[in-house]
Amino acid sequence: MSVFTSDVTVEAGSTSIPVTVGNFPATQPVSGSVAVTQSTSPWVISGSVSTTPSAASTSTVVQITSTGVNQVLLAANANRKKAVLFFASGIWSVKLGIGASSTSFSYQITSNSTTLEVTVWTGEIDAICTTSGKLVNVTELS
Repeated sequence: MSVFTSDVTVEAGSTSIPVTVGNFPATQPVSGSVAVTQSTSPWVISGSVSTTPSAASTSTVVQITSTGVNQVLLAANANRKKAVLFFASGIWSVKLGIGASSTSFSYQITSNSTTLEVTVWTGEIDAICTTSGKLVNVTELS
């Protein structure tokens, strides 16, 4: 999620100037100061800004056995910071969203001992494995 123009302003005397800030992988707390000098076009913006990513404080780990049909690996969780999925074996179609299938997926896991890390998705994560009885370890950090 990006910080949008309306989220950040620079104070230049009695004038507030909106600033667009992009390339953030997620919403970040921001602190610091910025100075604006208006002499000629373009304006000169200088200063420093730092970000402090918020760390996870809890971890939930479950092991799920594949059934050969779509399964919910993680329910939607607005507090999720990261999900770590470890696929011991099997061919898995993983969807960031509802209803994974062999034609509707975000990732396809085809190698044994594969780890998938999901950092900016707080919605439901579904998966389907082509073979019943395969294991996936699911870790949710929040």
